[in-house]
Formats: sequence, structure tokens, C-alpha cells
Amino acid sequence: MKNDKFILINNLANILKKRDISIRKLSIETNISRQTIKRIVENKYSRPGTYVAMALANALDINFNEIFKLELNPEFLFTEDNLKRINVLNNNSKIEFNYDIYGYVNNLNSDNIRYAGEKLNIYSNYFNQRRISFRGNLVIVPEENTLYIRDFDLFAKNQSVLREEIISSYIKILNTLYLTAEHILKVKKIKLRLGIYDINLNSMNVNTSPEKFDSQIYSYQKNNFEIQTLSTYYKAAYSYGFRLSKGTPKYRYNFDDVYLQKNIN
Repeated sequence: MKNDKFILINNLANILKKRDISIRKLSIETNISRQTIKRIVENKYSRPGTYVAMALANALDINFNEIFKLELNPEFLFTEDNLKRINVLNNNSKIEFNYDIYGYVNNLNSDNIRYAGEKLNIYSNYFNQRRISFRGNLVIVPEENTLYIRDFDLFAKNQSVLREEIISSYIKILNTLYLTAEHILKVKKIKLRLGIYDINLNSMNVNTSPEKFDSQIYSYQKNNFEIQTLSTYYKAAYSYGFRLSKGTPKYRYNFDDVYLQKNIN
């Protein structure tokens, strides 16, 4: 179906052709009507039931997932067509994005690639009147119905760029990514990873207001650049409605990450 997240792919036509088995013969062996088998062969039978799938597999002496398998609907991947639609959103927001499409990472800490188009590097050298550049990557996780924003950083092009300018720019980008998730990728939530690598924190409460967050983390290392950056991103995400991701421990420790989440309405 057009709006399904996954689509059913069947390999029955290839199997019958390779084995030189007729639809009539398979119908007799499975007690499934020729019309039904013909519709499956012609990909006109979108959702065969358990009995049909098992009967076909038994008759052909193969596992049923050799006949039928679920694949992610390309409408919900970072396809060329979807990137064109994303560009329309970018133009409306006056953001110039550049893209590199990668495969899907099954585990966020793994290089196990499953689908091309589920990971997208995104970057721009010129943003906010050429005062800011940014880069990061997006990962679609279909099983969680989630778009992950990972390793996303903004960089001031000169020393005159103020913290509030970084925050407003970050919010503007988050808004574009939210619209992308809602209208194009059709996911139900966005998770933003805030990395705290190389920051010597014993613990911190991340489910709090930006002001309390600042007072907590600055008490550790006031002049630490990574802490200042983390604080800025946290304030921007919090202002846009991101909150601590459900299931993430309230207190995080050294070299861990903070995941903030915003649900799609």
C-alpha cells in the first residue's frame, strides 16, 4: 500500500520460473486457487495470509521468507525525490543544505548497513548570512519510527557571532528537520543526540530548564568549550520543545550521550 512504512516483496514468479513449475501444478499441490497464485505471481496480492504463505513454502520445500519479505518503502527513505522535497522546505527556510546519502545503520554504534538511503550526512558552509556553518547526520530507524539527529554541530565563522545567534540558528534548523520528519519521512518522533565526549562530568541532570542545566554543568568546568557548546545546543533544543528521551537515565555519566526527544504531532 502506498502509505505503508514497509512493503511486501515476493519472489514467487522467479522461483516458479527457475524450477519450471506451472501455476496449475502449484495450485494442485497447495490447494490454493490458480487465481490467487496468479495474483501473487503478478504482485497483485498485497498481503497473503499465513496459510497461503506456509502452504506455498511447504509445497516448494523452502522457508516462507524466501518467497516473501518486507522491505522499507522507499517513499520513507532519503531518496533523490525526497531530497528534492526537502530542498523545497529548505528554500522556504532560506537554508542551503548539502547532502551525502549513506546506508542504514542497524545499530547506532555499528557499521552494519542494511538499506541505502536511511542515513544522510547534511552540511552547509554558508548559513545565516555566511556567519555560521553546520554539519551533522540523520538516521532513520524504521523499527522505532524515529529520525535521529546525530553529531550535529554549528560553527561560528568569526568571533562576532553571539551565543543567541547560534541558538536561533539551531532552532531554525531543528524546525526544518521537524517538518522533514513530519511531512516527508512520516516518522512519529525525533531524537537529538547531544554528545558529551571528553567532558569530565561526574553526573548531571538533563531533564531540567536551560538555566538550571547551565548552573549544574558550569559548576564543573566553567571554561570548558565542550560544556559551553553542549549548553548552547541544549538551550536551543529545549526552546524548540525537545525533552529528555523516554528510557534515557535521568543522570548521565562520563563519555555518555544525552538523547532529547520531540514527538511529531
